[in-house]
Amino acid sequence: MHQLERVTNLLALLLSARRHVTFEEIRNGLRGPYPDNRTAARAAFERDKAILRDEGVPIDSVVLGGDQAGMTGYRILRSDYELGELELDPDELVLHALDVGHE
Repeated sequence: MHQLERVTNLLALLLSARRHVTFEEIRNGLRGPYPDNRTAARAAFERDKAILRDEGVPIDSVVLGGDQAGMTGYRILRSDYELGELELDPDELVLHALDVGHE
């Protein structure tokens, strides 16, 4: 699997997560993309996270409690990731409407 595909799959998984997920859950959830060797898999995961963050993707991380105490959990909050409503004034709306058919 190419790195782009792996990073895209990681992005999709973190966006769809309803709670923070650990590295092991990510590794198990994306079966195949990460190497079998845990150290190599962790290194690839850290590189993938860095790529996403460099592109402006806000990966939220927290130290978990309970039965996962001490582990780090990751997720992407849609509210932090998605573009909000555009507030265009009437002149900008007209310009946008005129430009749509010229691409």
